[in-house]
Amino acid sequence: MSMRSTAGLAMACTVGGIIQFVIVSALHAAADVAEQDDKGRAGMTEKNIRFFYDPKPERGVPLAARDAGTAPHAPSPPGGSTPNIAFRMVRDLKDYGALRNVIRGSVAAIKIRYFDAGVIDRARVEPFLKALLASESGNTHSFAFWAEALGVPMIEAYIHFQAPSNPGYLLVWSGRAVYRDPSGKWWFTASPMIGPAK
Repeated sequence: MSMRSTAGLAMACTVGGIIQFVIVSALHAAADVAEQDDKGRAGMTEKNIRFFYDPKPERGVPLAARDAGTAPHAPSPPGGSTPNIAFRMVRDLKDYGALRNVIRGSVAAIKIRYFDAGVIDRARVEPFLKALLASESGNTHSFAFWAEALGVPMIEAYIHFQAPSNPGYLLVWSGRAVYRDPSGKWWFTASPMIGPAK
């Protein structure tokens, strides 16, 4: 005989005149295991989920910018060995000068997403950014021209322009800045205005 249960279709069998639901309990166990497997696959183990609220940007140069301004070195010839290291070539070695030289268009607003209060206080952030964008000193390249790793930026900001466009994106460290212009091109700056790299 078959019966409906809350777990779906269950089979009841009679042994010596006594109805037994051994199969039903097995179905419940199988359903529980399947449900746990589904949650595990979806990363939904409720007891193990931890939530973090961190307003800081990620450490270092953004992943999308790391290969900016470079191209893969020519591949090895057919039949040649594949090296365990990859080289990239810089095609544009030009120094574009100050950061202001690659910021095209009139700036209408700067949206400050984050600043490190341990490095720069709120009252100094706005004058500092105005001075950085107006500065005529510095070196700007289309590739990361420094070797050191960078920590969490001291400032993260979006630069909005008067003409309709995507905003620019600016990250500033001590001694270094990375800027993504509205077209998506990345620029890398070292400026005495920012101070020495730490």
